[in-house]
Parts: sequence; C-alpha cells; structure tokens
Amino acid sequence: MSLDNIPAPFPQPLQKYSYEWASRTIQELDLYFQALRDNPDLSEFLVKPAGSSTYRTLSEIAATSTIVAQSGEAVSHTGDTVETTLRAVEGGAGLLGSNGSLLIHSIWSCTNSDFEKRFLTRFGAVGDAASHAGTAYGDVIFSTIAAYSEIKRIANRNNTAIQIGTVLDRSGGMGQSGVAPPNSTVDTEEPWEIEFSVQLEDAGETATLEAYLIELVQS
Repeated sequence: MSLDNIPAPFPQPLQKYSYEWASRTIQELDLYFQALRDNPDLSEFLVKPAGSSTYRTLSEIAATSTIVAQSGEAVSHTGDTVETTLRAVEGGAGLLGSNGSLLIHSIWSCTNSDFEKRFLTRFGAVGDAASHAGTAYGDVIFSTIAAYSEIKRIANRNNTAIQIGTVLDRSGGMGQSGVAPPNSTVDTEEPWEIEFSVQLEDAGETATLEAYLIELVQS
C-alpha cells in the first residue's frame, strides 16, 4: 500500500507510537479524517490515545467522541432588546458523517427579575450567525431565574444534510413537548456553525453565556 504524503499530524515514516489524541485541534482532526477517507489502509494503523494504555486502530478512534470546541470565558450582553450573538463556533466539513451527532452543553446566567430572558442555540452554515439564519435547536424564555444550563443533541439522519434534534422548548432540552423536534437541512459536508445568542425584554438587564462545550460523536 502507498502511504506517501500523509498530512500532519501523522509522522513519517508511519509506525506504532503514542499519539496524544486529546491535544489535537479541530484543524488537525479535519486532516486526520480526510486522510482516513483518502487512505483506507490507514484504518488499521495503531495508535495509543492520550491517557490510554491500549493501542487502537484509527477506525476505532474515529467511532469515538471528540471535543470540537469549549470555553469557560464568559460573554455578556446588555443595552438593547434584539437577538444578539454571544458566540459563533465553526465546525469542520465532513466530520459528522452520515449518522454523527453533536452534543452541545451550555451554561448561562442573567439578571434575576420579572423581565423575560431568551436563550437560543442555533445550527447552520458558516456565516448564518450574522443574521441568526441557523435553525434554532434551543429556544427557551425565562423570568425570575439567575442561571440556566442545558444539553442539546443534533444528529445527522443517515444523510449528511438532514438533521434532527432534542425538543426545542423544554428546560435543559429534555422532557415532553407539544412541539415537534427541530430539524434542518444543513450540508455538513461543508463547514457548519453553532450560534449561542440571547434576547432581553429589558435593555437594562444582562444575560451571559458562562461556558460551553461542543462534543462530536462519530457514526
């Protein structure tokens, strides 16, 4: 088999080695999955993920979860009553596959009052956040609370351009709902984007995205 010109982060020559998987960036992961697609023989190449004592094949690692992005840096909004983007997080083309999922964990805080605060999580193509054009997979409105957290799931449905997600309007993203699950037709063979946004009823109040974590679960 030919293993010439394999992109980073693969070493030359290829050999069994300890691969610090947990430290990879999303750009390196994108190169990794592209290499796996373009070089099927690589699927049996053995590596040892960080913290593990067991060597595994690349195909086995591809079936596990990966952190796309995470941050504990707080981002706040105040001063108006229009929907406002706090974070827009880009994901690489092709990483989801036809049946992959995203798990989106978020922690929010806000002024505790009788005025309403709206928290949104959207999924769309890169650039959609500029006009809030992505599909809302989280859209909840609260008053008289000081903090909120949720976990959302977005799954490709045996197609890289058809998605379904957890219920839209329930606290935490779980439980019963009278609204059908959100769905979208984002082409995940192209780069995609997660948007976290807020909207205030009273411009003098504040809402904050305290932290987020986006996890990719391979199909």
